[in-house]
Amino acid sequence: MDVTRDSVAAPRRRTFLVPLGIVALALGLRLVHVLEWGATEFFDERSLISDTRYYDQRADEIARRDFVGSTPGFLSPLYCYALAAVYILPWNDMATAKLVQVLLGAATVFLVYRIGRWTFSDATGVLAGVLAATYGVFIFYTGLLFPTTLLLFLHVLAVALLIGGRAGPVRLGAAGLCIGLAVAVKANALLLVGFVPIWLFFTHRAEPIARRLLLIGAFVGAAVLAVAPFTWRNYVTSGEFVLVTTTGGRNLLKGNGPGANGSHVELMASMRGTNLKDYLLGRVDNVNTVHEDREMSAEAWRVMSEDPVRTLGLFYTKLRLFFFARELGIRDQYEFMRGRTRLLSFPWPGFGLIAPLGLAGLLFFARRNRATSLLLVVLATQVASFVLVFVLGRYRVVAVAVLLPFAAAFALDLLRRIRAREGRPVALRLGALALATLVVHLPVAGFDHPDPVGWHHEFLGDRAMMRGKTRLALEHYGRALDAYWPSAARRNSFEIRRKTGDCFASMGRKPEARRIWREIADEIEALYGRSAIETAEGLRRRARELR
Repeated sequence: MDVTRDSVAAPRRRTFLVPLGIVALALGLRLVHVLEWGATEFFDERSLISDTRYYDQRADEIARRDFVGSTPGFLSPLYCYALAAVYILPWNDMATAKLVQVLLGAATVFLVYRIGRWTFSDATGVLAGVLAATYGVFIFYTGLLFPTTLLLFLHVLAVALLIGGRAGPVRLGAAGLCIGLAVAVKANALLLVGFVPIWLFFTHRAEPIARRLLLIGAFVGAAVLAVAPFTWRNYVTSGEFVLVTTTGGRNLLKGNGPGANGSHVELMASMRGTNLKDYLLGRVDNVNTVHEDREMSAEAWRVMSEDPVRTLGLFYTKLRLFFFARELGIRDQYEFMRGRTRLLSFPWPGFGLIAPLGLAGLLFFARRNRATSLLLVVLATQVASFVLVFVLGRYRVVAVAVLLPFAAAFALDLLRRIRAREGRPVALRLGALALATLVVHLPVAGFDHPDPVGWHHEFLGDRAMMRGKTRLALEHYGRALDAYWPSAARRNSFEIRRKTGDCFASMGRKPEARRIWREIADEIEALYGRSAIETAEGLRRRARELR
């Protein structure tokens, strides 16, 4: 009897220790990152990332009992409330919020492990979990006050609930609640509210139609209930129907309007309307901002319909960017930030490795079972939603989580077949992997610049100016001007060139400062016309007054 108990206990202990080790790895890496991040120039990203300033400011208002607020939703409403829940605590600071994100990140890794195990095998789950624990972008966002970590957790939890046990109204309601909350973080999750019911209906054919409808009703009903408070809040503040935020039309115009390049671009001044600065300063006309967003949406659709060839070309570029090896960012540029800490500078598995393995795995295993079909639905909705607007690295974290089980399954299957010397199957798999690698790593026109991190050098230049290190500031401003994407360079260069003029003025090189300010004034007036006359005249006045 004792021998039997020991023989059963040993596998159980091993089964318990494996996920524990994966979670410990995820926790350790994320804690080290948060601690290292605190020692960089970017420790308080509110001075760098304007979105974080909004989340922090709105969370502080909620923590002081202003639950409804005075404006309709603008950026990730649920994240503001989640952050406020931390700010209510006695130790209410950014460090505590990041520690909560560390826990969410580790929980996400555990769920990826479980999904891989349920979908394929124990070994696949382990490898998928290790890849999730060490994926640099997942680690990076636990150290920023951004909704990325929360959004990823909600999606992965919903997938785990949908495939991790017998489908019942309670489980499906919990999954719907997660997706509804994800919609309140980023509205593109709304596509899953439409497509998961279709998946449920066709993958649960053994169930009577009445029960399938019950499961679908539980899922959709819970999702609607999760979103409803945010829609109600928007109606109370604006008197208009706004599902979650007033940024849908703005993002559609950024991704498809004049100057669109496939990733994030700033709107021209004449199109900008109410922006984040207005929200931070409390000068928002609620009704007007709703109407502005609708007008932006209408303008985007007009531009898209008038030139369908250009629109299809943009969609193709965005599809390429979604599966592009480089992690595109704005002020949260991962490729730049990873050089600022020892942990991130380590060559962790990146998108350039995981995406080819995952895409090859999709080719061979997409029709394996019910779980793989759900993962395919989630991936398809992620791709479609961001190809419609624009692509950033942080927008595809959910897609990465979906690709991880396929990547792990493909890698293990390939190794097994190589060991068994199965010539033709190995050749087919290596061919698929080579093709996927080519797709992911092939350069995308306009995005082949080696150092696309203009905002960060601008930030470091500002810090150098504050410390009186003018020459260092000039160096960073120069690198910032070189680093912007070509399509955005003209608009983004004005402010940096103005600061370059300030540097020259402080160094006593006044003719150079005057020349730069006058050049900017002429260019701004030529580009924006009457809307920029005041700015242009201000720069010319500074040039005249500099003696």
